[in-house]
Amino acid sequence: MTKDNAAENIGKKGGKQAVASLLKMLEGINANKLKNKRNDKDEEARMKGINALLNYSIKKEQDVITVLTAYVQFYGLSICHDYDFHKLNSKFIKWFTKKEPKYLEKLFTEANSMGKSTNNTEYGVVTVEDEGVYFDIWGCSEENFPKIIQKFGEKSIDPLIDILGNKDYHYYLHQIAAEELGKFKAKRAKEVLTKAYESYSAHFPANSVRDAAKKALKKIKSEEGKGQTITVSKFGKYLSKKDVDLDDVQTILENMGPLSKSDLSDIEKYLHSTYDSAPSVHFTDRPAEKQISEIWNLARRILIENGYNEMEILRKNIEDIDNSGYPSLQCIESTKRLGEIKSKESLDLIVKLVEKVKTRKLVPIQSKYGLSSLNNLKKLGTGKTKTKIVGLMTYLLTKACLPVYLPKGVSHHGSAYHAENSFLGTRNSDLNDIIIGDIADICNHYKSEKKAEVLIKALTLEYLDGSGFAMYGDKELDSGQKIVKALRNIGKTESKDSLIVCIKQLRIETGTNNYGGLGYNVDIYRFIFATLLSLTDDVKRLDFFVKHWKRREKENMGTEAKKLYDIAQKDNSKDNIAHLIKELVGNNHSLYKSYFSNIGGKDDPRKFLLSDDPGMQLMGISLAKGMKYPEDIQPILMSLALFSNEENIRKEALECVKDIGIEKIAMPTEK
Repeated sequence: MTKDNAAENIGKKGGKQAVASLLKMLEGINANKLKNKRNDKDEEARMKGINALLNYSIKKEQDVITVLTAYVQFYGLSICHDYDFHKLNSKFIKWFTKKEPKYLEKLFTEANSMGKSTNNTEYGVVTVEDEGVYFDIWGCSEENFPKIIQKFGEKSIDPLIDILGNKDYHYYLHQIAAEELGKFKAKRAKEVLTKAYESYSAHFPANSVRDAAKKALKKIKSEEGKGQTITVSKFGKYLSKKDVDLDDVQTILENMGPLSKSDLSDIEKYLHSTYDSAPSVHFTDRPAEKQISEIWNLARRILIENGYNEMEILRKNIEDIDNSGYPSLQCIESTKRLGEIKSKESLDLIVKLVEKVKTRKLVPIQSKYGLSSLNNLKKLGTGKTKTKIVGLMTYLLTKACLPVYLPKGVSHHGSAYHAENSFLGTRNSDLNDIIIGDIADICNHYKSEKKAEVLIKALTLEYLDGSGFAMYGDKELDSGQKIVKALRNIGKTESKDSLIVCIKQLRIETGTNNYGGLGYNVDIYRFIFATLLSLTDDVKRLDFFVKHWKRREKENMGTEAKKLYDIAQKDNSKDNIAHLIKELVGNNHSLYKSYFSNIGGKDDPRKFLLSDDPGMQLMGISLAKGMKYPEDIQPILMSLALFSNEENIRKEALECVKDIGIEKIAMPTEK
């Protein structure tokens, strides 16, 4: 019997003997793992052993340590973090945090033992980083230890102080201890945090502990200063300096007293990116960037409370874009704020900002913020403003649908600086989804028929071509259905344009698996083109799509499909369109079956032959016999004779094939 089965069976029996057996098993696994971390054959047994023991009240210190040691190994060495993993992790945290907080230090000790100690010449000075050691320790503590500490609450402060003060711990564990002490704003931790800050090197990787200690100390300092009014003299003296600490700026702005005109003037500089502490604006979710955004909002509110005009503040910030086309964080914050102010003036400023993409004064990817605000304000767009917005959305989608190639055919994978070649400049599906989703929402609101063609082209955007339409892995991309919805709303049954009439019926399900069973490598263009053909019955009206397709891929539809396309161009009959759809998507695709089976009348045999119901197929064979086997039905009969799972179907179809003459029927290449 394997260890995992044994653990499961023992756990079901219950009782003291079961607990003792399970603990003994885990002790053996724990010891073995210290010798050989890289060949984990005990993962299942360990999980089942821990799971069983968590159902019991274990009080002996050594027994608790056995379980938590097994837990650290389970968390750090598990390759698959699936449902069972997370379920057991939650169960352990609930069990463990009911214990005495002294066990928290034991937990850190076991995590530390996952790797050999990093060499230190003195406390906190990391001189050698073993990458394997880092990942072993990081892997068993990065997400779960902070959760455990927060569950313990302030009872964990003293163990964390001891951990941070012990030089034998790996620097990453010191980093966690410092970060968590900062969250508690624990005043009694000031001494050990100061020691860590002063002892750790400012060089990578030791600087991570130094930075965590510094932030923790500032949080404690901020907590100590709460309720104290910052005097005008202190305020003005500090903020007028060129080089300032943003943490101190934030503390001052949150706690200051009455202000003079001079003080307000000092605050104004925090509305603009003219001070040296401003970081890169390409990423807005890092701590430093978040802090600058918070300071901007604080400064804006203070100035408005003291008589400043908010719209003038926002108007100035909206122009704050550097020469490379990137907006400052202050510009981004102003753009977000304008989207909250439901006024024509706000809308005009946002439109003016997004228009900068056309003159390359704004990098296209950075239009994300403006488009989001424009989407919020779209209902205010009328008259000339509406016309301008419709034109702008058409421009953005047209550029987004252009081929992603540099001159001379060199493939380009997305630098935002080459906006003319790679419009959005990113392979980030989430970001593309947000940007194109907002554009589609705006197009949907204004319902302009002129946007139909460019929205159809947008269905083929590379980021939407994942594991099924508008699927990226297991995640649905909302912009796919937003485009489809916009197209359906543009559709009008009374229109003289066959395309506008047909798109009212357009349905493309998100995650359509392999575009109807075609396989992951199938071109999305074939799928979209075949879908539109099946709805319009108008090959010439879709010429715009074929040209778009050819711009993206020179050998777009293949030799055979191109021949059938040319035939359908000359004779737009349903039979010719059916042959083209079949070549594009295959004989068994639902698009082809549906279109082909509805060409004739209600008694057309093809409708019955293509059914999945054996009874219907037999009826189709009977009708085919009565019609003397029309030429386009003959390959279907051959396919049924060769591939049907029903013996009687194969037999009846084979009789038809013999009747026709097997040599006269083209051999099918697929089932």
